Amino acid sequence: TTERLRNIESSEGVVAKMARATYNLAGRRSGMIKFHNNAAINVVVLDRKETKTKNVYNYFYGIDINKEKVFQQRVRKIDDKEYLLLGKTFSTPADLKVGDRFILEFETLNVEYHEKEDAYKLTCWVPRFIKPTNEKVDTIQSTIAKAKKENHVLQEKVILESGEIIYK
Repeated sequence: TTERLRNIESSEGVVAKMARATYNLAGRRSGMIKFHNNAAINVVVLDRKETKTKNVYNYFYGIDINKEKVFQQRVRKIDDKEYLLLGKTFSTPADLKVGDRFILEFETLNVEYHEKEDAYKLTCWVPRFIKPTNEKVDTIQSTIAKAKKENHVLQEKVILESGEIIYK
């Protein structure tokens, strides 16, 4: 089944196709569907940039720091509240403002813990805007928990004071 296949170690997901479907080299797909391993979190808009295409935006998004130690160069403030900048979304026509919240889907959460600085750095791979939300913005710990819940979505590493990298 697709569920069993997507949970195989190192799997990024599954492509399921009808028996007679053909692979079109022009990039158009019919008769097949791709299931990616992913997770979703609630984030806040920290900044927005309009792309070269009018009314299409990229959003810089973040999560609640909630007293965790993070690298200060990745901290952004909105109305005296501090958030951890995770990254920038793919382009979307959704029209949001700084401070708005939305659901973000991602395929990999990269978590680095730097022992020397006693600080976290998080980034998301394949960050897609899903829809606006009024739900509370996720914290570092709730984001990690959501990624752990989904198989093959969390990549963790610890950088020791010596510089050695330990992958979990």
